[in-house]
Amino acid sequence: MNCHREILGIRWSHFVSNVDVQTRTGLTPLGEILAARHISVCGHIARLESDVPAHMQVHRFVSSSSSWSLLETTSW
Repeated sequence: MNCHREILGIRWSHFVSNVDVQTRTGLTPLGEILAARHISVCGHIARLESDVPAHMQVHRFVSSSSSWSLLETTSW
């Protein structure tokens, strides 16, 4: 957002909210872009063959109750 403020000539003393800056630029918020890409990657992994390590890790993670410790990055 700092770059947008600089391009628009907005200084910290102007007290312009991030929502106003986003409205002025007309750009999609970064959170929406990241969420769309996250969904895209999850869909890609879900369609992989079941013997692919990425598919197995995501399946193990989703099927567990709640355990980040199941992710073993050494097998990727």
